[in-house]
Amino acid sequence: IRTLNSLWQGEEVTFRDGSDRQSPIRIYPKPLQAQLPMWLTSAGANETFIEAGRLGLNLLTHLLGQTVDEVAGKIALYRESLARHGFDPDSRKVTLMILTYLEADYDSAINKAREPFKRYMRAHVGLIKSLTDSLQHAVDNVDPENIESVVSYAFDRYSKSAAFIGTPESCLPIYQQLREAGV
Repeated sequence: IRTLNSLWQGEEVTFRDGSDRQSPIRIYPKPLQAQLPMWLTSAGANETFIEAGRLGLNLLTHLLGQTVDEVAGKIALYRESLARHGFDPDSRKVTLMILTYLEADYDSAINKAREPFKRYMRAHVGLIKSLTDSLQHAVDNVDPENIESVVSYAFDRYSKSAAFIGTPESCLPIYQQLREAGV
């Protein structure tokens, strides 16, 4: 991160080339932005949120497998870490990846989103680890014939608590909670 920032600010950085000689490198032309916006992606570990704050990075996370309250607590840790390490907590952004499908009709949106969401969950079964743990199923031990029931349960649970699936009005409470959490 320091090396990239140095290059971005127009400084020369030396690297070894293919002949094992030192070669000076610069970015040309000098970037127009004073700083390169950098992001750290966190799957939900407190330590990653704290580290993003220590480094002064923006933060990218997701809601699957976490409650809004858990994400809010981790964002608070991130903002505290930013302040503790000399960064303005309001100068950095938190972005949340959230599965979204909206229509004017709630039932239609749910029905159209169900299969794509389930395909996504099947392909990323690790994202539902906290769910399978709460059901006393280790992700590694979910039988193929049982995965469908786990994925269906994940849709029923997460489509209401960790996604914007439905109508703009039905998703408004989650949106408001996330805004209050600092997303």
